[in-house]
Amino acid sequence: MRRIDPSLERLRTVAGEGNRHSYKLLESGKRFFLFAKYFFTSFSYFRGQSGESPVGAVAFIKGSNQLRHHNNLSSALKTEFGGIQLLSAAAEIVGCQAIGRITAGELIQQLGYLVMLLMTGRKRYLSLYFLAFSCAMERLVQRYFGNVTSFVCYNDQPYDVAAILYALHRNVNCRTIVVQHGLVLSEKFYFPTVAREFWAWGELSRKHYSSRNKIGELLVKGRFPADHMLKSEAPSSQAIHSILVAPSFFHGEVKELVMALDSQIPDKSALRVAVKLHPATKLQWLLKLWFRRHAPWLGSETGNMESLAESYDALVTKNSTSAVDFLLRKKVVFFDRPGTGLVFPSLKYGFELTQIGSVLEGSADKLAGKEVDREIFIRNALNV
Repeated sequence: MRRIDPSLERLRTVAGEGNRHSYKLLESGKRFFLFAKYFFTSFSYFRGQSGESPVGAVAFIKGSNQLRHHNNLSSALKTEFGGIQLLSAAAEIVGCQAIGRITAGELIQQLGYLVMLLMTGRKRYLSLYFLAFSCAMERLVQRYFGNVTSFVCYNDQPYDVAAILYALHRNVNCRTIVVQHGLVLSEKFYFPTVAREFWAWGELSRKHYSSRNKIGELLVKGRFPADHMLKSEAPSSQAIHSILVAPSFFHGEVKELVMALDSQIPDKSALRVAVKLHPATKLQWLLKLWFRRHAPWLGSETGNMESLAESYDALVTKNSTSAVDFLLRKKVVFFDRPGTGLVFPSLKYGFELTQIGSVLEGSADKLAGKEVDREIFIRNALNV
């Protein structure tokens, strides 16, 4: 059996992402879900075909959505680093090199702890799995990342990237950076909080930023370089002929938002209304069956939010940061139960969902009294 470092600091770092959300899932009886999720994560680091060890700056990519976000930042990253190499835990991501792999023995050890977790549901085996995984990743970093000077990742990555960052801080003189994706609305659920630098969109994200690295700092960098141009050229919002719905990933909240919209717009024949499900939504096919039965008027979108914000006239959401893309383009946003201050979401620059009928009828001025606050929000959210 491979040696495990029983370090409390290591365990807190790796298991601490998401405010120890994994332990809460275990307590709620979702051990099969945890088993499946962590098994496939461990296996992805075992089956990768490693090429040459990377040199200089690298960006770690997990999935096509992160790759799209990275490409939007390519000019800013080139200015910062000159060149940057793309890495992934597997070779399926186009343009990425698969990182070095853990050994068969390390995979078997991790699988053993996961099997015991599945059989007993005991917290002890979840902790042992995290420690075994972290130690395996540290050995991988020692073998493979010795010449890396900067490591860039994105903030929707949980324990596996936290383990890589922990190892980089211990074994390699490396600048570690997490690039924000989405507004930071809670200190509990954004990842990873253990990098030395957190590149935030704007000052608004500082409100909920909390580093688990003693020397971690937040740097306001803005979002995409194109945001400045979009803000200056965005036309004032015109008549509303199409509405996009952007819910959270919870099934109950998705249904609640769709039914609330249904009750507020009795006649939807003159509108194009579609939903863009959150990328983290599980079992999307179940929701689509529900839409077919209870909301046959609702279309479906799968494109990226930047393109959809160009195609649709208005957005309906609870608190999705996709609202930023619509507000940046001076388009109308309807929030479900917004606040009254300038934080997100707010009536200062948006409308309450119950106002949608009057706005569509033209009896409520879509921009009156909101333009100044919209400008303030965009400046605080995106640094533009």
